[in-house]
Amino acid sequence: MDDTKIIDSLLADPGAGMQLLLAQYGGLNGEQVRAGARHVEPATLDFGLSDVMLGDNPITLDSLYFGTGCGTLVTHSDAADAFSAAYPGGIPAEEYETKYLPNINENSIDFSGAMILTDDTGKQLLPSYPDGVVLDSTAYTLPAENAQSITFTPVYHKGEYQYETRTVTTAEMQQGVKIATSDVGGYTLQNFKAQGQALTWQAVPYGFSVHNPEFFPQDEAYIDTNSNSYALVSSQVDPTTGIISYRQDYYTADPAQVAKISEFRYTFSTGYVADESKAITLPLVK
Repeated sequence: MDDTKIIDSLLADPGAGMQLLLAQYGGLNGEQVRAGARHVEPATLDFGLSDVMLGDNPITLDSLYFGTGCGTLVTHSDAADAFSAAYPGGIPAEEYETKYLPNINENSIDFSGAMILTDDTGKQLLPSYPDGVVLDSTAYTLPAENAQSITFTPVYHKGEYQYETRTVTTAEMQQGVKIATSDVGGYTLQNFKAQGQALTWQAVPYGFSVHNPEFFPQDEAYIDTNSNSYALVSSQVDPTTGIISYRQDYYTADPAQVAKISEFRYTFSTGYVADESKAITLPLVK
């Protein structure tokens, strides 16, 4: 199916778009969805959190359905929608400084609707971004077969945004190593290989890992990096497992030099909180 049709459908009607998305990636068609796929009923996820910009920000759970391969979560925030409507071109600097900046302090939080999903067996449902997914609609891996409920744990940021550059060796990535990219999550890096002019590896997320991670090979000593097109990085997410597969291709590099790359750098972000005290559990039904 053309992914454009899925995107258009999600924008026009999240419910219908979700059915198309499940048919494409989750192994269900619309009739099967209506016939009894495992799902969580629509609900308001009011975590009692107040975003520094949006104010009170309950999240509307529009749908959460699971097919044979993966599931799809569709949510929206009325507060975020109202904010976007009020400031379609962004907040004017003067209004930001007078209306919002005075409210930012060490106790204020940023909460845009980020969540960790787990089932009652303790299995985490991992998010992914297959083609066709738009904002507020995310594919998730399946809960356990005997799962009876799904728990939604809100994740927010508190205090100042601070970042730290860390490193990991390719030997560790080859053996499998767990790294943190935030206070409450990260990735297991595994299956690293240097093959000719390409580097490949996988990242398995856990907790709240901060989406769209970037891992940079420390290649300056071995590769001519002066050209903007010296390498191409690509990644693909398997929506059935949540595993991200990376590939970095060097166009003109000597394979012997590529093989010498022994370290990657990545960013650790501080200030994230997964607040289990505000988690909400809803039944998983069929």
